[in-house]
Amino acid sequence: MSGGVDSSVTAYLLKQQGYDVVAVHMRNWDRSDEEGREACTADADWADVQRVCRQLQIPCHSVNFSKEYWHDVFAPSLDVFSQGNTPNPDALCNARIKFGAFRAHALATHGAALFATGHYAQLFHPPPQQGPPPRLRAAVDPIKDQSYFLATVPWEALRGVIFPLGGMMKGEVRELAARAGLVTAAKKDSVGICFVGQRRSFGGFLSQYITPTPGDFVCGQTGARLGPHEGVELYTLGQKARIANMAAKWFVCAKRQRSGDVVVVPGTEHPALMCGALTADAAAFAWGAGAAPRALAEGRAMRVQYKVRYRSGRETGTVRLRGGLLHLEFDKPERAITPHQLLALYGGPEFDICLGGGPIL
Repeated sequence: MSGGVDSSVTAYLLKQQGYDVVAVHMRNWDRSDEEGREACTADADWADVQRVCRQLQIPCHSVNFSKEYWHDVFAPSLDVFSQGNTPNPDALCNARIKFGAFRAHALATHGAALFATGHYAQLFHPPPQQGPPPRLRAAVDPIKDQSYFLATVPWEALRGVIFPLGGMMKGEVRELAARAGLVTAAKKDSVGICFVGQRRSFGGFLSQYITPTPGDFVCGQTGARLGPHEGVELYTLGQKARIANMAAKWFVCAKRQRSGDVVVVPGTEHPALMCGALTADAAAFAWGAGAAPRALAEGRAMRVQYKVRYRSGRETGTVRLRGGLLHLEFDKPERAITPHQLLALYGGPEFDICLGGGPIL
């Protein structure tokens, strides 16, 4: 349980269904490692977990996985940032911590048979005669669907998992929490990373851990130098660039770490921000069934839906597997495709079964 309304309702639903529920709260960050500690909500979240558990009359425990998070998620993410790229720590945390070390600890320590979370996702269970494991499936709520962030969770880790909220809309979850009188019913959803703090930008936080490469903003159309910036590593493709004394809205379309140039163009839909295809390393792709779909393995093209960012809907394209690389061609151009961000592929009759996920090259 995180201390939010989603995990609170998850525990409530399981209790109503007759399960013997034990709540486990996970801390992933040591506040002594950062400065903006007054803005971190970890203590308040744990207090909310305890309050909800008293309401539901279920036991609760808190475990600290900050060391595992640092070594398995944060440090690898810093390596990617230091190379001038943009990682996806949320997906990495799900794969390595929440459904890895934390899941194993929760099941073993409490002798549990099932592991439930408040993620907005579903599982598809193929017929027993087919033999494959449960498959990750998109949630009913297209806005809150979190299958994208779960796309790299190993298929073995989904055995014995329950997603009670996968068939519900967010509004229904809040209404149920209010009817049940849960103290978290009106609590706002968490946004961003709590340990960054509300008073600091992410760039300011990141600068504590890496040495940014300063340079200039460069116009992608004329090559003109528009002004200085504090570090290539602090920007991601498609991001709005705040340039001193420039009234126009500029957006990052390329980064040159060696020279320190951040290339920008005017307008959110500038052609330099758009592309028609991407590639991903097939060896680094986590396939939901443990291996690539037969069509791809046999060298055939496959129609899929895909996501390249959380806050976008699934789009349609064609994927091929060649020479160890996945080549995805979009039906319509995509904006600001970013290396090391997550690609999630979807198939099945309704294109809602997550085939797998991996980093974009």
